[in-house]
Amino acid sequence: MTSDNGPTLADQVTRLYDIIGGYHATNLLEIGRELGVWTTLTRSPGLSSQILAMRLKTDTFYTDVLCRTALAFGLLDREGNGWRMARTSTRSWATRTRPSTWRARRRCT
Repeated sequence: MTSDNGPTLADQVTRLYDIIGGYHATNLLEIGRELGVWTTLTRSPGLSSQILAMRLKTDTFYTDVLCRTALAFGLLDREGNGWRMARTSTRSWATRTRPSTWRARRRCT
């Protein structure tokens, strides 16, 4: 709620946390895409962190951290001891290699 003097401190802090959360989610999406996590789990749901790490040639501990973070953001769901894409996740972003807009952005930097 804003007062006549502008947003309250609580409003400002909430907005800041929303921005930070969005930044972390965006980074997680990009890291997972670069590593092939989303494509691999779309094609082979139910993989454990250990098997996923072996397939991607990544560290098991950090692969598990990535998956648990994706679970917290609602991108992945648990399937037994493994992981699968959340039902709310779209297949389009999970399987695309790199949208053309990302290529254009990288050329500019």
